[in-house]
Amino acid sequence: MQFNEIQLDALREIGNIGAGNAATALSELIQTKVDITVPEVRVIETTKIPDMVGGPEREVVACLFGLSGGLEGAAMYVFPLEEAKYLSDRMLQQPEGTTTEMGEMEQSVIGEVGNILTGSYMTAMQGFTGIASNLSPPAVTVSQAMVIFSEASVIASTFADWTIWVETDFIVEEGHLKAYLFLLASPEAMEQVLTSLGVG
Repeated sequence: MQFNEIQLDALREIGNIGAGNAATALSELIQTKVDITVPEVRVIETTKIPDMVGGPEREVVACLFGLSGGLEGAAMYVFPLEEAKYLSDRMLQQPEGTTTEMGEMEQSVIGEVGNILTGSYMTAMQGFTGIASNLSPPAVTVSQAMVIFSEASVIASTFADWTIWVETDFIVEEGHLKAYLFLLASPEAMEQVLTSLGVG
């Protein structure tokens, strides 16, 4: 599937608004000012997902969602492991560095964060396209990126050859917190999004 520059610009604008919404939501969650740099948005081959989070062996925490309604497929919000530990500490109001393992409670916290941030992007998508989609409850997985990719492919029923990738760099207390959104949708769903933007 080929995207022209006008179509990519439309996706970038959705990413910009979604990232702004996500920064506001994250700020409210951790009770700290959160800024963002301009997010990077690309359309990538789904098989490239592990490379886009630092390589197949990188340890990450992923929130996996099924998508239904207007768009069929899957969404995935991914945090590098160290960023997930930091967020867990902030959400649980404990000193930074307290979280050393991602146990059940810590995974539940990250699932809540991932759900809210993913919802921010999907709200931006709906605002631009008029397409409303429902997110399933998150399935949180702590593993290497390659394992996460395999699980996401199963959720997407292996039909998603192309993935919308959004890299967001949150700035929290002069530190940087990277997070990655992947939207896995069928070619038909991708065309529906582009057509609704008036650029398909």
